[in-house]
Parts: sequence; C-alpha cells; structure tokens
Amino acid sequence: MAVHHEAVDPFLGYLYQLRFGLLLALRSRSPAAVLAFELLDDVLLVDDISTVAEERVTAIHQLAHSLGGQASLGPKSLKVWKTLGNWATLVKSGRVNPEEDIFCLHTTGKATKRSPLYYLRDDEHRDPDRARTELSEAGTNSTNNEVVKAYAKFQQLGVKKQQRMLDRVYLVDGEMDISVVRSELEAELSVACYPEHLASHVRQLEGWLFDTAIRSLLPDSERTISVASVKAESARIRDMFVAQSLPDEFSDSTVPEDETPADDRRVFVRQLRLVGVSARRITSAQQDQYRAFAQRSQWSREGLVAVDELPRFDRALIEEWRRRHTIMCESCDSSDGHGECASGAELYAWVELDSPNLNHLRVRTAFDAPFLVRGSYQVLADRKKVGWHPRFLELLSSSDGE
Repeated sequence: MAVHHEAVDPFLGYLYQLRFGLLLALRSRSPAAVLAFELLDDVLLVDDISTVAEERVTAIHQLAHSLGGQASLGPKSLKVWKTLGNWATLVKSGRVNPEEDIFCLHTTGKATKRSPLYYLRDDEHRDPDRARTELSEAGTNSTNNEVVKAYAKFQQLGVKKQQRMLDRVYLVDGEMDISVVRSELEAELSVACYPEHLASHVRQLEGWLFDTAIRSLLPDSERTISVASVKAESARIRDMFVAQSLPDEFSDSTVPEDETPADDRRVFVRQLRLVGVSARRITSAQQDQYRAFAQRSQWSREGLVAVDELPRFDRALIEEWRRRHTIMCESCDSSDGHGECASGAELYAWVELDSPNLNHLRVRTAFDAPFLVRGSYQVLADRKKVGWHPRFLELLSSSDGE
C-alpha cells in the first residue's frame, strides 16, 4: 500500500516533538528547568520555572521533520516564514528577549547557499546580516499570502530588532530524524540501566512523557513538565529493574471493555459462578486476568524473565492452592451442595484478599503488585489447573457436555 507522505509527515512531526523534547530534558543540567510543548513554539525549554510565571523564556525550538530529510529551507519556504513570523511576534510582545534568549530551528533538511538560513548556522559561514538582507528581499518579492503575512510581522520589528533577533537565531540543519533521536535516547539512558533493560526503559519513559505531554495540552492543565519529574520517572523505571524486581506496567492500566463482558463463558469465569461469586467481583477477576496475562506476556517478549521463572511462579501458586483445596475437600460434606459452594467461596476469598500478601507467592520478592497473583490464579483457573469448588473438574466437565 502506498504511503501518503502528506499525512505521515505531520503525524511524525508531532511524535518527533515529543521524542526530541524528552531528549532535551534528559540532557538538561539545570535542576529547575521545565519543558513545554506547543506553548510558545514546538518545544520550549526553560532553565528556571520562575521565568515562566514572568512570561520569560530561555530557549525555544522549532522542529521541521520530513521523511527522507527533505524539509524545505528555501527563501520562499512557508515553514521558514511561519517560524520567523511567530518568533517576531514573541519578540515584539516582550515574551522573548533577543538580547538573552535563543531561537533554534531544527530540521532534517540541509540548507544550501541559496537559502538565507545557511548563514544562520553555527559555523564559519555564519552571517546574520546577510541572512536578514536575503530574507527581506525574499519577503518583499513573495506573492504567497501566508509568507506576506509572516513577513509583515517580521517587518514590524524594525531593522535593529530584526538584526538582534537573527543574531540569536541558530539553524541546526541535517538534524537527526525521529529514529536517530530514539538511538540518542538509548545512548543517554545507557549509563542508567543494564543493556538488556535499555529498550524497555526507553519505551516506558517515552510512554510516560507522551501521556504527560497530552495532559499538559488539555484545558486548565499545567502547561509545563519539570525536567526533574522526567529524570525522577527515569529513576523509578530504572529501580524497577533491580535484581529482585520487574517493571509494573499494568497496575493502573485501563482494561478494555470487551475484556469484561457480562456473558463471559471463559472457564475461569464459569469457575467463579460455580461458587456464587457476585457480578462485581467477577468483573474484578476479569480485570486481574487481563492485566496479569498482559504483564506476563510483556516480560516474556522483552526477555525480562528467565525461561523457567514464570513456570516456577505458577508451580508455587498451584502448590499453595492444592494444600488449601485439599483441606477444604476433607472438611466439606460432599452431599451438601450449599456447603460445597460456601467452602469454595471461602477459598476464592483467600485468593482475592490473602494470597497477594504471601512473599513466597511472588514472582520476585520486590514485585508486590496484587494483580499478578490474583490474575495468574485466574489464568491457571482458565486452564483448569486450579479451582474453587470442591468438585470443579466434575462440574466443568458436566457443563462442557451440555
């Protein structure tokens, strides 16, 4: 199927902003720095949060990402002129001080000598005076309405302010694309974790940053993200990978509605109905089963658990269940159906309330998320490896034959 770059490029551009912003945050050495998306520009990095309250900034970053690195940088480029027009407006309003703050235009494209931006690179060819002259000429001669509007904003600064602004504008062309930024993130985080944990660490940190950034864009939300919180989250993820722990990615996850149907005929749900568990508790069991199955699968895919680790964990769960189920069967009158159901309900209550607190029933000693034990018991119940009713195998076989 053909890829429509006119749709893909903008989407990648948004993702690029988030990933690039994360890299900026990790590289920041200012303990009070904050990050913001779509506040004054694509990415805003402020060295001190107090300057945000004063509507002052330190550095703003405009990103131009394009597949194949072909972002347009010519004198008639609409992207270039929109960026300059926006920056000119910020300077005129006083929210950006061209004497102190810097403007960075990052692009995956390469500027040639035909582009005024070529003379705004931080190299031996840098010549902001020439860049201003060529930009003014291009703006004056443009017939594109959007370029004309942006040039008008640039003109409103006057020659002296134009020059001061351009003195603080830096083009970073040939910038790394979105996949290379991922590699840079891995390089930045490589000192914080073991190599086998690196990919998972980056993925989890990106997921947290993406979610936090989305919330920051919602109405009445805090618009900035502290760099300290980014680094704290990275440290939290790192600590989840210590020898006796594992990353917990599903304790607070939303369970899809189709995983908790009222007419669920899966074996573990049928087992709960055999002992009279309420509909609300069945929903909780369905959620635990989903989270446990998803978390176990994630660990296995990413190689975070040894080949025999989850089977050993399951054997421990089964052994503990077997002792309690045997005692229940010996003390329960098999001729009393109501008594059997009550005994089974009591055994299942142990699964819900007590089993997650037993240290020897943890996959690793430092991983204490209750959903894993509860949900793994549902996984085992679905395979008929465990059950709650004294005669669960007999009753399940009977209902299977209906």
